[in-house]
Amino acid sequence: MIDNYITGSIIKKLRERKKITQEEYDEIKVFTTELVKGLNTQKEIHDKCFNWIRENVTYGSYNEDGTVVNNDPYPMFKKKRGVCQGYANLLFVMLHTQNVPVMTV
Repeated sequence: MIDNYITGSIIKKLRERKKITQEEYDEIKVFTTELVKGLNTQKEIHDKCFNWIRENVTYGSYNEDGTVVNNDPYPMFKKKRGVCQGYANLLFVMLHTQNVPVMTV
């Protein structure tokens, strides 16, 4: 129960700070649900999401057009480029969409 409260309140704060909209969250949820289809445990879901990020997101402070990367979850998901905080933000949202308890430190 407490895990759902904690992650739910963090998502609420992300939305309040306009870091992610409901539509953006829903898009990541649809993608992640398909990505983890057929997996049964929270560890399997975590590992699949973690590995997808590791294999598909490029580490860097600047986009290909020279602009500074936005490490909020949705831009990370769409542009697939960012730094440590962006990786953590995207993994957090992906796991949250699958009801896997998660928190960032």
